[in-house]
Amino acid sequence: MPCGRRTSVSIPSGRSSHAFTLIELLVVIAIIALLVSILLPSLAKARELANKTVCAGHLHQIGIALNLYVRDEGFFPAHHTTYGFFEMLWPARLLKHARGAADLFNCPSAPEWTEWNGQDPLDAGASPFAYGYNDWGTWESWQNGTQTFLGLGAHAGHEWWGELPEDRVLVPQDMIAVADNTPDFQWDGAIDPADDFLAEAEWPGNRHLDGANVLFVDAHVTWYLQKWLIEPDLTTAMRCRWNNDHRPHPTPPAP
Repeated sequence: MPCGRRTSVSIPSGRSSHAFTLIELLVVIAIIALLVSILLPSLAKARELANKTVCAGHLHQIGIALNLYVRDEGFFPAHHTTYGFFEMLWPARLLKHARGAADLFNCPSAPEWTEWNGQDPLDAGASPFAYGYNDWGTWESWQNGTQTFLGLGAHAGHEWWGELPEDRVLVPQDMIAVADNTPDFQWDGAIDPADDFLAEAEWPGNRHLDGANVLFVDAHVTWYLQKWLIEPDLTTAMRCRWNNDHRPHPTPPAP
């Protein structure tokens, strides 16, 4: 090699520059979108399962408060006052036995406008609320001035439809007391498996995976699909769970 001449030698750096093509970017975006579409329903279901668990805990605490109230008073709280402004009573009556924890009466899956602060009076027929009380059972009877309601009591102090004595509930572990409701500003604080003049207004709710958490008188909580709790799909066993005498009462008695 002649002196004075230099040759350049290129040494590979180990790096190569490569830009994503439009097709590659679209493929990545499509994969991300697919993963999101797969994961979101699972995340939503997981969130609802968590809310369902919190709700069941709230209802269990309400059940404990209910039993403390009945122990002290000897009867179940009525749903509302009898005359004039129909004030919903049962939440306020139980609140002191729940140590003033008003949050227990709010379901995490219910709309925010159902939340109660534990202080404002509740209009039984119009105030939004998250949970309903089994005041009448499978049907309401108003004939002949006789006490024939099958739930836990509707009108406070009423001679026939007032507070239910403790011993009238024959099977506490199998009688519905409180459940998720269907909030619509129409008697939200009550639940009913069938109501001729209010249609779906007092049905137990379906906000927890198409079903409702249900509190029984003995304070345990069970989840049911909504359709299992309402007419026309009530089984004999489920009808019994609505009634204080633990009988199915398939049809109202003739007037």
